[in-house]
Amino acid sequence: MNTQNFYSDKNNDYTINTGHVYSCLLDNWQQLDRSFLQKDIEEAFVTTLAQKKVFHTDSLPVENREKEVQRLSERFNAESKFIKDYKDAFPLVGFHTINNNGQTEFVDFDAACVLALEDPFFPLFFSLQLFFTDVLETHAFLNYHFVYTFGDDSEALSEFISNCGKKYPQLYTEVRKDEIGEFISSLTKQKAEESTVEALQESTVGDGFTNNRKILFLHYLFETLGANNNSSVLERARVVQGITGLQLLAKDIKNTDIYKRLSNPLKDRTKGGFQQDLIFVRNLFERLGLHDISSVVSKDIPLNE
Repeated sequence: MNTQNFYSDKNNDYTINTGHVYSCLLDNWQQLDRSFLQKDIEEAFVTTLAQKKVFHTDSLPVENREKEVQRLSERFNAESKFIKDYKDAFPLVGFHTINNNGQTEFVDFDAACVLALEDPFFPLFFSLQLFFTDVLETHAFLNYHFVYTFGDDSEALSEFISNCGKKYPQLYTEVRKDEIGEFISSLTKQKAEESTVEALQESTVGDGFTNNRKILFLHYLFETLGANNNSSVLERARVVQGITGLQLLAKDIKNTDIYKRLSNPLKDRTKGGFQQDLIFVRNLFERLGLHDISSVVSKDIPLNE
């Protein structure tokens, strides 16, 4: 299955969108505590839309603005009174007045506003959207965010969901928690399998050709040929991955040891084990008669070798 195409079709369901969440709230708000809706969730909508300046009044012609502001103000007061008088009514007005640098603006809760991980209320809207997602789609929803929000970092995703569950317990039913647990376990198992493969590769190389030394050898070769200046780390990492066969199971090459080493090849230069790697690589170039390259490596080896 083409993962990219699959998820592009589900974009409206799995990206965290305040408008989508509000639509779900309208249909299913009775599943949530009324005070939670009127306090935490209402505040999240108002603050998020105001911070991102998603104003309903921006779309109004200048000549109609004052009249529309007056109309919405009267409507807001009427709907607020109705909600107060009728406890069975949907407990949110759905739009609010915002003071934006002295000018009155309105935010509509059903406005489409896509959030990112760094947004303050992302955890709440993430939890709400997951809550309203069919439980059978839990794994697909989480996998989307594992790939696109957390960059294949299973530990970050697991910690994030754990914190969300503690902060918003009513949004995480036992059934949902079971599904989440199964998904996280599958990621942990997959990571363990990848680590086993990497360890096997490392342990079976002969004559001291560890993975780190292979990457360093190619780094210096690239450096001499000018590839380090003429290509991106990503492109060089892909070449190293293909040539060496290392970390082929990685979903995101930017999370591999290959990419990290090529991004900062000498970060461990002063460590004893790494010094031995540099000496090994220098000796390889000397054996090949590539003395210019071996001289470059020598300059990177601490004097106390």
